[in-house]
Amino acid sequence: MAESSEPLRRAAAIAELVAMEPQGMTIARIAENLALPVPTTYRVVRKLVDIGFLKGEGRHAAYVVGPRLQQISSFISGGASFSLNAERELQTVADSLGVSVYLAGLFEDKVSLFVVKMPTVMRSPSVHPGPSFQMHASASGKLILAYQSRSRIDKFLEKPLERLTDRTIASPAELRAQLEEIRDRGYAVSIGESDPSLWGIAFPVKSATGSVNYAVGLITFRSSIEDDEAYIELVSPKLDEAARHLSQMFRIGRPV
Repeated sequence: MAESSEPLRRAAAIAELVAMEPQGMTIARIAENLALPVPTTYRVVRKLVDIGFLKGEGRHAAYVVGPRLQQISSFISGGASFSLNAERELQTVADSLGVSVYLAGLFEDKVSLFVVKMPTVMRSPSVHPGPSFQMHASASGKLILAYQSRSRIDKFLEKPLERLTDRTIASPAELRAQLEEIRDRGYAVSIGESDPSLWGIAFPVKSATGSVNYAVGLITFRSSIEDDEAYIELVSPKLDEAARHLSQMFRIGRPV
């Protein structure tokens, strides 16, 4: 049992050590502090970078706490307060716009539903999103992917992009170009890309470092929208405001 837990113990020690140094720590310094071989330290650090616990590139970089570990810290310090306030924030937007509004997050290699709120008063049929979103064919999936590191995007694009509808982007080059557009304008739209009947838009929830692993989104039926651009203009301010509020909660670890 002790042997099998040693790699995990070593990784935890490295993450804890780096968290104690805001300016970051080099591989050599981490190895020296923990009395570990430099190659072993580098290998473990790279694995921690891959899962978002640390951030940095190369053997001589100063590694710092990564976005995923920061968000875990925010959840611990904000705890139930964040979840409750996220639900309240999303409910307000759902009631105002009369459609389903949700918070989705990146967990490992897929975007999963975290919170969803339906309008209190149903003016028309509403969509309840499934437990996960297609990374390349949903508003929240494309948005979160757009804000990932170049290496993570490259790794994702190594796999074939499944064509789910005639509007799905199945070309890596085309998707890469759209991801750049999404970063430039600050939101993502998906119209019939994962399901011919669905329409979605999503805005980023940013950490203190500007990383994005969560998104506030809206999902509805395409048939309920007469003019895509007009609808984007209508719903964007409220969704953007909700995403900004949640971003602020992440940064300070408690509700505002």
